[in-house]
Amino acid sequence: MSRNLEVPPVNMEDIELQATVASVLQLLVATYPGIQLLVATVPGTTPLIVTDPPLSTEHCDWLYGIFGHETSCTRYWTCWNGTATEQLCIGGLLYNEVTHSCDWPENVEGCQKHPLCNEDANGNVPLGKSCNRYWQCQGGYPRLQRCPAQLVFDRRSLRCVVPPTEDCEVLTTQAPPLDEDEEGEQNIPQRGRGGGEEAPNLPLGAVPLPVKSRSRN
Repeated sequence: MSRNLEVPPVNMEDIELQATVASVLQLLVATYPGIQLLVATVPGTTPLIVTDPPLSTEHCDWLYGIFGHETSCTRYWTCWNGTATEQLCIGGLLYNEVTHSCDWPENVEGCQKHPLCNEDANGNVPLGKSCNRYWQCQGGYPRLQRCPAQLVFDRRSLRCVVPPTEDCEVLTTQAPPLDEDEEGEQNIPQRGRGGGEEAPNLPLGAVPLPVKSRSRN
């Protein structure tokens, strides 16, 4: 028999609150099969109904909840009424499928940092013989970067400088903008979820959620 539970109104513009409520709804529906949750998104409007069995959409196993990214260890999806929003774990944290939150890498199985960033998890690494592109490690994961116009990447100081350097002469033309296709062609072998060779590029403009504090035992 279905049981009804009315959830207080939720501010749809509050991303952090959405994620918190979505996580609670996900837990309730999974714990109590047959329950119907009535979610009033705006006071005075018809409540949304969350019921079992779950309805799924792209990136969302349930209409409400937090779910892991398909190829990335640093990204995840928050789903609100079937609409998925891509989120980013910051500060070198990874998404933990068990706790549905950003967590320290040692607590997340199946996700390892890339060996390119072994020496410095937040440093710069030369990209082959390129004079204006390089890898920037962010929390142990490499991201392709380009030096500003008229600057070149110095392999010794590992930063963008005014040319010439020992390896690069003065650039006579400005390099074209780096688009997604070009970035894909320059991707190094990457490690993703489950130890595979596909790993995360950090997205731009993602809104991070609160992260767990490191335990001080």
